[in-house]
Amino acid sequence: YGRISTDFLGDTLHNSLWRLEFDTAGSVWTDLSQNMPGNINAFNGLNTQGGYDVVVKVKPGDPNTVFIGGTNIYRSTSGFNDSLNTTVIGGYGIGAALPFVAEYPGHHPDQHVLAFLPSNPDVMYSAHDGGVSRTDDNMAATVVWGDRSEGYVTSQFYTVTMDMNSTSDVLLGGLQDNGTWYTNSTDPAVPWYHSFDGDGSYSAIGNNGSDYYFSKQQGRIYKTTIDVQGAVTAYRRIDPIGASNYRFIAPFILDPNDNNIMYLCAGESIWRNDDLSAIPLTGQFDTISTNWVQFPDTLIAVDEVITALAVSTVPAHRLYYGTNKRNVYRVDSVNTGFSPRVLISNNQFPFGYVSCIAVNPQNADELLVVFSNYNVYSLFHTDNAGASWNRVAGNLEANTTGSGNGPSLRWASILPLQNGDKIYFVGASTGLYATSTLNGLSTVWYQQGYSTIGSSVVDMVVSRPADGRVAVGTHGNGMFGTTVTTVGDITGVDENPMRFTLKVHPNPASREITVSLNQTFGPEQVRCTIMDELGRMIDQFSTVPASDASFLYPAQKLPSGTYYLMVEQGERRGMAGFIRR
Repeated sequence: YGRISTDFLGDTLHNSLWRLEFDTAGSVWTDLSQNMPGNINAFNGLNTQGGYDVVVKVKPGDPNTVFIGGTNIYRSTSGFNDSLNTTVIGGYGIGAALPFVAEYPGHHPDQHVLAFLPSNPDVMYSAHDGGVSRTDDNMAATVVWGDRSEGYVTSQFYTVTMDMNSTSDVLLGGLQDNGTWYTNSTDPAVPWYHSFDGDGSYSAIGNNGSDYYFSKQQGRIYKTTIDVQGAVTAYRRIDPIGASNYRFIAPFILDPNDNNIMYLCAGESIWRNDDLSAIPLTGQFDTISTNWVQFPDTLIAVDEVITALAVSTVPAHRLYYGTNKRNVYRVDSVNTGFSPRVLISNNQFPFGYVSCIAVNPQNADELLVVFSNYNVYSLFHTDNAGASWNRVAGNLEANTTGSGNGPSLRWASILPLQNGDKIYFVGASTGLYATSTLNGLSTVWYQQGYSTIGSSVVDMVVSRPADGRVAVGTHGNGMFGTTVTTVGDITGVDENPMRFTLKVHPNPASREITVSLNQTFGPEQVRCTIMDELGRMIDQFSTVPASDASFLYPAQKLPSGTYYLMVEQGERRGMAGFIRR
């Protein structure tokens, strides 16, 4: 069996299967495509999703037993010479009731690799989007699978949700092809529960936990109630009739000031539901028109779509949204009527993808805008609702222009603390970072959770001012949480009021650097520590500043990379980051 292929003919997915036979007289290809399972839909046909999941294997020692995989696994005992001897043996639970589609017991949809145990070809392993499964009898009438992931983590979180209106321990996580999961405990030993199917997309908790909103790929949203283990007890699909061109993982949010109002982005349009409480949970799963209105303002650039949403609390009902083509807009009094949008983009913004807008929950004039592209400047800050902007990615960029090998930034969150301080979080392709002070191009971001989160891709971080709870969703390394109540809870951030400022120039540097201290710094000897971006000490020395409160450091002896310089004199301390080219 030579190959299984997949392509598109117009808008129709086409799969083909061929067998190659050869001998001394030559070779012959035979087209067996007409005997493959039909392309009915994602749940009960051979859907290879454009080649994302496609595999073909012949059972060793038995050329008539052939396995093919897309979303599901099919077994033919006639080598697909006919369509009468084909059985589905894995993937989705065929015939399961929509919209909550069961998986084949012990198995998971989206097949990538099949492998046979060399000593016994009845034993087969399947690698899929849920991990690894094994069967001891791939010829059984009903194949029995068991999970064999053995610690292999497949929890690739797109989204993280907590209840912002309470201090509940409930967390929701939307996972790539693994649905949405639920926990009501911060104890890592307490199991999570599977609440919703599909690709876990955005979710929301409304009205102090009385309403739960789950969504999956391409904007399909459900209003539900759940039990104490996160199982859906009643539901109604609620996304609007007429909405289209959704992002695969389409953002929606509840208004934090009125949880019965929802905002949704669909392509170039904003939609608002004015009263979610009026939607009964009837168990239907078609789109609705109930209380949905579409904003008349639409994007006009070719192929421009809305990619990020945020709504303010103080003052209330201010909507910010961003697009895949650099633009950021503000709409005031968004909860009623149709106020005109205001473009607040800056000419410094790259022509990039806005992946997140983080609004200070105590001051709607302050926000961070994140661009997730590589090789562009990634993070911008305003404290005047977009009248002016500052670049604040600091040491997360290799160069001040955004070029170079800096990470992709994905998400941001602003956490006001009870004592009046603030913590800024950024999720990146290299981990989680935080700082308590934004200082333009010189901002120093400190990596968090080095031994736990590590350098995993952080797709989302959410924080709650009421109790300082922080939850971090990673791509492939699970979800992490902590509680932050002071600046000192953030690794690497100094809460000492005796801190002082220092500057490093040039930055980036190829040879020596000049370290300039603020004028209130005394002439006594200072101790200097050089650390790498993981906080490991690289060099340590003492020096006496010159009369202009500066000294030189031979940065050329360091390998290329990002470094932090900490300067101490008595109880006073300062820190700055720099890049060695």
